[in-house]
Amino acid sequence: MLVLSAGLAFAAGPATVFTEPGASSPTPATITYSKVFPGSTPEYVWIEVREDGEGRYEVRRIAEEPRPLPFRVPLNLTQKIFDLSSQLKNFQGASLEFHRRIAQLGKKTFRYQRG
Repeated sequence: MLVLSAGLAFAAGPATVFTEPGASSPTPATITYSKVFPGSTPEYVWIEVREDGEGRYEVRRIAEEPRPLPFRVPLNLTQKIFDLSSQLKNFQGASLEFHRRIAQLGKKTFRYQRG
């Protein structure tokens, strides 16, 4: 979450994507983080980062109309995000739960998707 959130901080900075001329690019993989916590501020956070550095995010109340905003993540940070996801087997079977009783801080979801 911290790395994904840091991507928003760098969104204003320029980043360059290099592709070979004439090369067809398959659909990039996407990592999505969301947090739903009714009654908090904000109630809903959603961050999506594609492996080409393109991203979208929303921070809003649950009742508000969805309006994702675009942002750009520098390629070095994008690579770090996808490397960490790979270490967690792209969240398949990974338990990110903290198995101690602590305060309820909302429902968080991580999702890796390709194709």
